Amino acid sequence: MHQDPRLGEEYARIVDTPSLLSKLISSRSLTQDESYELFTAMLTGDLAEPVIAAVLSLLAAKGPVVDELAGAARVMREHVALV
Repeated sequence: MHQDPRLGEEYARIVDTPSLLSKLISSRSLTQDESYELFTAMLTGDLAEPVIAAVLSLLAAKGPVVDELAGAARVMREHVALV
């Protein structure tokens, strides 16, 4: 279970990875929320390394858009380790 800061309650994270990969394969951009969910799954270990490699390769190939970067940045800020 993961804590969703937007809801304040625990829930089972379900990311429709095949649908998001299909969207990227067809060179369509993700929304900020889709990017947030996908990067959250990556950073929490919910995706296998080959899937992470595919996502990052597809984003690089099509060129990321602002919403994708904002979603990823939001996740990274939430997972930053203060030193």
